[in-house]
Amino acid sequence: MGAVCSLIWFTVILHSSQAIILGFLKAQVTRQMTEEGRGRPDLRSIAWELNKSDETDAVFPISNSTVTRKVMYRLESRGVPAFGPI
Repeated sequence: MGAVCSLIWFTVILHSSQAIILGFLKAQVTRQMTEEGRGRPDLRSIAWELNKSDETDAVFPISNSTVTRKVMYRLESRGVPAFGPI
């Protein structure tokens, strides 16, 4: 069995990202998608909960630098390796 990848996808316009999403689906990615219509989600909490439920080895947040830093800090302060392009 190959590695499992969990993806949290947050976008304002979900249909504009369809090609990228289809690529992840072909790779058998477990995913949680949220659209902005209900307000901005707390990605730090979502990443933490997903990490706990999937028992991930590491997290790779990719977002703007502010959100990436916040997600990385939340996870690293709880002992989860987090790596982001900041």
